Amino acid sequence: MIKHLKTLQNTLLPTRCLFCHRQTELARPICEDCEIDLPWIIDCCQQCAMPYSKGWEYPKLCNVCLYSPPPWARLITSCRYQWPVKSLMIRFKYQGDFVAGRALAYLLAQNLAHEYANRVWPETLIPVPLHWCRRLYRGFNQAQWLAKAVLRELNTQFSPSELPVLNTHLCRRTRYTPSQQGLSKDQRENNLNKAFIIKSKSLEGHSFALIDDVVTTGSTAAAISHELMRVGAGEIALWAPTRVLPKQ
Repeated sequence: MIKHLKTLQNTLLPTRCLFCHRQTELARPICEDCEIDLPWIIDCCQQCAMPYSKGWEYPKLCNVCLYSPPPWARLITSCRYQWPVKSLMIRFKYQGDFVAGRALAYLLAQNLAHEYANRVWPETLIPVPLHWCRRLYRGFNQAQWLAKAVLRELNTQFSPSELPVLNTHLCRRTRYTPSQQGLSKDQRENNLNKAFIIKSKSLEGHSFALIDDVVTTGSTAAAISHELMRVGAGEIALWAPTRVLPKQ
């Protein structure tokens, strides 16, 4: 019944590719040809998503993460933050284009389904929070919107009981900070000092995934991860549809 409803929906409300604008019968906003040509991140470090380079001692960790690892165990992302994926993010984040947001969620969900096919999902999913002033100005929290959209995508492939539970109240942003855009890594870390609190005294052994829209230096995720670890959190994963990487 559900399959027939989806077929009817695609017939009456055909999807068009966000990039080439060709009609696609698939229940997604990107056609197969354009999807293949996206700047996918493959063969990368499992903790920071930097592409492989010669001289690595281990196949899954770069030398930076091997000797000075970030506070999360895995970074799962899909594409480089460059055209045409960057245009999707701008439309979604700054123009409230939720069709573009759905495309980003779809791309991330594909990688997550692959990564967790044979491993246990985190227990709790935490969207990176916005300060209430910025949320009021933007009209929505892009990380929270993505979290819900990604879970909807994953619900078609996994049992809801397997997937993490979305928690939008556990982490709160207590201090308004200037935009991170254009800041160096050190400036970003200073900018986020004491910007987040975890509204729990003990999370002993619980596993978490943080979800954000773009990972640049990882300073935001690191600040939240340290706060989670301070109250006993176990393994932490970081999810994001896009990752800023050095130009090839």
